[in-house]
Amino acid sequence: MANPIRGRVGKRGQIYLPKHIREQLNLREGDVVKFELNNGKLIVIPIPDPIELALKGKKWTIVSPEEIERISEEEQRKHMNKENFT
Repeated sequence: MANPIRGRVGKRGQIYLPKHIREQLNLREGDVVKFELNNGKLIVIPIPDPIELALKGKKWTIVSPEEIERISEEEQRKHMNKENFT
């Protein structure tokens, strides 16, 4: 970071991030973050919400409902066959 930015630690250990940092990281109240310590430095890593990521994130593949049904039926048959042998 070229220009260090100061923040504050509150009474209960809460860390207050400046507004422009929250905006750059797209953090809102209630978002989940991961903290890592690296050589005495605190690293804050946003953890995306899985539902929002599924709805708005980049799609890696396209699966049709028919393909999902076919895979589901195959998996059910596999499990039913295993149950019959135990």
